[in-house]
Amino acid sequence: MQSYNVVLRTDEATVVSEYNPEKQNRKQYQSEAELEDAMIKQLQAQGYEYLELHTSKEMVDNFRNCMQELNSYTFTDSEWDRFFKSVIANKGDGIKEKTEKIQKDYIQAFRTDDGTTINIKLIEKNC
Repeated sequence: MQSYNVVLRTDEATVVSEYNPEKQNRKQYQSEAELEDAMIKQLQAQGYEYLELHTSKEMVDNFRNCMQELNSYTFTDSEWDRFFKSVIANKGDGIKEKTEKIQKDYIQAFRTDDGTTINIKLIEKNC
């Protein structure tokens, strides 16, 4: 049971002289798997969907679907390959360039297969 001595109480604040938090004796620590499961359940309760993705290809395919939905645009396979390799997984980009891309340049000009230039959002900042 938590105990504390109230010195002053107003509508705006409560002043206590000493606070003794309730002691909790934990018999064992949570494993990493238990922590992960708890976090997943918490995110699902907040409306996030959990996807079982086990391979890099599944993750990239899911990312492609998300990018297409975000931008209301369907990439051709060649467009996606170009976009992914030049913008998302550019081997020449370091952590600084990747951070700037998300923070400052989150809308990328992209030339489609037919030569049209379109804007592709990497994230939605108006949520």
